[in-house]
Amino acid sequence: MTSILTGDIINSRKKDDNFWLETLKEALSTFGDSPKYWQIYRGDSFQLEIENCENAFYAALKLKSHLKSIENIDVRIGIGIGEKEFNVPEITASNGEAFINSGYAFDTYLKKQTIAIKTPWQEVDAELNIAFDLALLTMDSWTKNSAEVFKISLEKENSTQNEIAALLGITQGRVSERQKRAGFEPIMKLEKRFRKIINQKIKKEMEFQVYEENDILSDTIKKLKVRTENRKKEMDNFKYTLNDENNVKIENIIKKEKSK
Repeated sequence: MTSILTGDIINSRKKDDNFWLETLKEALSTFGDSPKYWQIYRGDSFQLEIENCENAFYAALKLKSHLKSIENIDVRIGIGIGEKEFNVPEITASNGEAFINSGYAFDTYLKKQTIAIKTPWQEVDAELNIAFDLALLTMDSWTKNSAEVFKISLEKENSTQNEIAALLGITQGRVSERQKRAGFEPIMKLEKRFRKIINQKIKKEMEFQVYEENDILSDTIKKLKVRTENRKKEMDNFKYTLNDENNVKIENIIKKEKSK
């Protein structure tokens, strides 16, 4: 399984293209090389593949915080999880369940919210999309400063508030305030919950596939055993028939010898 993020930039025409485009490219490039893992198309749209599905929401958070660090720029992202039918050099030329689900999430769910997901599991979609909707009440309202602190806190997860403060040239207290306004802790709890849910589902899916493959293998072995037994019976019958024919021939020879 893989995950595909389909997105576009909100308010892209209100800003200098080169400014937000470079920011978007910078964020996308941290996930792999273009055009295999990501591509920008139609000016302000993009697709990104995250092969480890557990990291899909993390990727969405990273892209959103990077772009919201630019004033009046935001992003819509449809996350799709599923199978990928084939690999080609360009992501936008690929296809499969993950691409279809990503497109569906983008076209259907993003009319009311800016991050949404479509997976093979309806109960997962229901839980996560409600959680995203609530989290976005905070995320969509990020100021440039809040988004910047969230971005750095996300990328430097093990850094202290003092270390982040030194990077930004502000006090530790200001970092703490901005993290709270950005909802950093509760949103990261959601990110961990996302990882857990997706990991559990994929694990069950893999176990089911192994179980199914074992069933197929077991069924194949049974069929081979039946065929072997049938073949053995055929050979035994052939031997008996051959013996009967030989016995008849021998009896005829004896009769002829006696009649002489």
